[in-house]
Amino acid sequence: MSQHTIQDAIAEFERSLITTNAPFDHWLMGGNNAISAQAKQAINYLKTMAV
Repeated sequence: MSQHTIQDAIAEFERSLITTNAPFDHWLMGGNNAISAQAKQAINYLKTMAV
């Protein structure tokens, strides 16, 4: 399996995950109440882990 084939497979998979109407999407667009406080805490935690 070539690197190009793997990249194409990952790209196709990622395209299948795109949503536009999930609560998280609404939160990203400024809907502060679209997700729970617990979800916001989890996002902040994950952001600190990415450093």
